[in-house]
Amino acid sequence: MKIVEIELISSIKENIRRSRYNASKAVNKELILLYYSIGNLLSDKISINDWGSKVLEHISNEIQNEFKGIRGFSVRNLKNMRQFYDEYAYLQFGQLSTAQIDSKYLTKDSDKPIRQLITARFNINNYDIFINAFFSVSFTSHMLLINKCKDDLERYFYIKSSVKNQWTVDLLRYNLDSNLYKEKGKLQNNFDKIIPSKIKANAPVGVATYTVANKLPTELKKYLPSVKDFKKLLEE
Repeated sequence: MKIVEIELISSIKENIRRSRYNASKAVNKELILLYYSIGNLLSDKISINDWGSKVLEHISNEIQNEFKGIRGFSVRNLKNMRQFYDEYAYLQFGQLSTAQIDSKYLTKDSDKPIRQLITARFNINNYDIFINAFFSVSFTSHMLLINKCKDDLERYFYIKSSVKNQWTVDLLRYNLDSNLYKEKGKLQNNFDKIIPSKIKANAPVGVATYTVANKLPTELKKYLPSVKDFKKLLEE
């Protein structure tokens, strides 16, 4: 096979992967908006009418009778939708469509009070990254985070990490159970205590991130390559 053909096939494959990824993101966004809007409706009606599980069971049956084979509308998931909305009611997505969400939250005319609320609540500078990350995480992952993370900063850490590292729900659950957020903080704090500030910039690669480096005998640590060493190798 000629090089030109190999490059062409590679480009086509990359386009397919990118298209699948974008389509998956779009579908997930629509699903998150749907569940949020249903949660909104349920929250309002249940609170006003003091409905119980019997009513939710009836709603679930009616939906599944109308849309044969549809999944995700069990009584349990309807309760999850309400909980999801109640947790993020301040985002005010309501009955907005995807286009309206993009206009309201991701343009220069975005709702400033909401932007300010979210940037302050999650201690972030880039609001757009938060919104995009929020819609890139699956509903199941969102519910896992709602039930396991009560701290906003911790929750956003896992949302951002899930998107960046493409974590599955099982991997997210593992990292939550392993307390990755707090363990990562401990590593950074230990690094700050162990390494004097004047030499942090040139500290051995790995000491900041891997505890194994910290456990090495002092006489061996000096053999770890530094940042300058790597830069020099790359320039050669």
